[in-house]
Amino acid sequence: MLSAMKNNVSYYGTDPNTELIDALNLINEDYQEVNNVETDVNLFPVGSEVFIPEMENKIDFAFSSPPYFTLELYNVGNQSCNEDTDYNEWLNNYIKPTIDNIYKYLKEDGIFAINIKDVAVN
Repeated sequence: MLSAMKNNVSYYGTDPNTELIDALNLINEDYQEVNNVETDVNLFPVGSEVFIPEMENKIDFAFSSPPYFTLELYNVGNQSCNEDTDYNEWLNNYIKPTIDNIYKYLKEDGIFAINIKDVAVN
């Protein structure tokens, strides 16, 4: 987000953690005030599996670092999984919709980069 703000490009982001969204909005406000600029930051307090029509065909470069199933469990917001989530359910209800949404958000020549760590759980 900061790089987008510094380079005066639009930034779109999602996160179900409303506390994080609030903190990022404060960073954006402070950045604008300190630098006397306006930024185009668009933050949505939902998980990436939720389709956001305003983002369709707007993204040149999308980056995702999805949670690694039960390896990362967060306690704030409507998260993609918890200790009771079935792996196939997580793939079908979170990972697949997230990737589908990102491709809808990308412009025709857009690029999608994904962080996939080589981890083993159990």
